[in-house]
Amino acid sequence: MRGEVLEWKSKFGWIKAHSSIDHPLLEKHRGKIYVNVIDLLNRDSLAPGDTCEFQLFSDVSGLGAEECWVLGGDDEDDWSQWNNEGWDFESDWNDWIKEEEDEDWQEGEWPDEEVPEEMKIDL
Repeated sequence: MRGEVLEWKSKFGWIKAHSSIDHPLLEKHRGKIYVNVIDLLNRDSLAPGDTCEFQLFSDVSGLGAEECWVLGGDDEDDWSQWNNEGWDFESDWNDWIKEEEDEDWQEGEWPDEEVPEEMKIDL
């Protein structure tokens, strides 16, 4: 869905959809769609007048925008403002610790006897 940013208040704001929406919660905030900074994909803030694409969702508070991508401007393909908070790209998938009744798996461990032969790799 596409819409225009109406207001931005540091960490959240409101969007007006470009197309009509048929949903019982639409009028809960006078037709405005809530967006939070954590739902921005290619920016760390918005400004009134920005055009964005987003996925529409609803909850008890009303309608919201998630996976929000700002369109246009010089930075449409500029990922320099990418906000990756909450993601840890430096850790590997097997760095987490799994505890079981008989055995603890520690970082980097993989018990050879439990790895199927077809999944083993010679390094």
